[in-house]
Amino acid sequence: MSLKNWKKKDIESFIANYKRLGKTEGGKYSLAELEEELRERKAKSANLEPKYVLSQICELSKKSKNGFLFYGDLWKRIFPDEKWSGHKSLRKIADELYAVIRYCVKNDLPIMTALVINSVTKDLTEEAIQNIYEECLREGKVISVSAEKFVRSEVLRAKEFAQNYRG
Repeated sequence: MSLKNWKKKDIESFIANYKRLGKTEGGKYSLAELEEELRERKAKSANLEPKYVLSQICELSKKSKNGFLFYGDLWKRIFPDEKWSGHKSLRKIADELYAVIRYCVKNDLPIMTALVINSVTKDLTEEAIQNIYEECLREGKVISVSAEKFVRSEVLRAKEFAQNYRG
């Protein structure tokens, strides 16, 4: 059976098993092939143009006192006719943000998603930092510092980029 016909949860399970065992090969598909399939599916699930989402992040960042914006604010901006509905909405906006990360890496831009923060903690969560870091690595960005240092440096770059963004 082609990998394209596998269910997402099966691919995720195989990836988890590879990682748990510390292996990258051994099954019909390698860890790299499985992760690439998931990335392609994420890219296809994003409905908006990454450049558009990036522009909205920049506009909201400019209007913010501290340069950060909340997931909910971005949601209202890019999906104005849809009400936030918990985990379903979080997954949908996450897909859009992953597409923006890929766009930023491909175009050698600051990782603009580092400006989108949790409204409760008013900061990037450890999970968000790790997700941004890992997605950048998967997309081929060479990073020689810890996830925390990398993402915090991207926050500074992203704030400056947003302030100067002209669309």
